[in-house]
Amino acid sequence: IHDIKVHFDIASDGVISNASSRGLRLPYHGICEDAQMRTPILNGMKITGGFVKTFADAVGGAQGCTHLFDLSIDCLRLFRFE
Repeated sequence: IHDIKVHFDIASDGVISNASSRGLRLPYHGICEDAQMRTPILNGMKITGGFVKTFADAVGGAQGCTHLFDLSIDCLRLFRFE
């Protein structure tokens, strides 16, 4: 039902840039598109030990998209930041 493209760059110090997402196939028109527009909020965010809460507030939550949150967090968990 969902097909979401997520993109962001992460610098060696853990700062996110060029964050974007695009819903290629979304089930709830009008709701899901709005969540995709929130992804640029991630630009400038620094990934630290407690980043999940901040990240969830930015793209998840009541106004966001759990699918976008899950996809993004799965990507970020591949990296280790000091």
